[in-house]
Amino acid sequence: MRRKIKVPIHDVEVVVVITKNIPAAYKRMFRFEIDDTRMACVGRQGRTFGLFLEPAAARRPEIVAHEIFHLTHRILEKSNMNFDSGHHEMGAYLCEYLTKNIFARLKK
Repeated sequence: MRRKIKVPIHDVEVVVVITKNIPAAYKRMFRFEIDDTRMACVGRQGRTFGLFLEPAAARRPEIVAHEIFHLTHRILEKSNMNFDSGHHEMGAYLCEYLTKNIFARLKK
């Protein structure tokens, strides 16, 4: 399963990929190999971010939330925005936006 989410304010897209073979899907999408098997991971190339989840991980909200946290940081990093105690509101809104949209796509 692949679902795209546009994040307009940061001019990026997130592709949510549910697969039993994360390394192969990661390589297909980014043409770059990862060397280990994971239940979930986040990757980036240009303005495209990938959230890769094994089917079992996609059913575990704590794992999805963990990866959304990484995704939030990576998007803010790409946008050259700070995510510290003095600048956390933008990160909180982005995390909320990603959580709402990613869980909506996982329900389908």
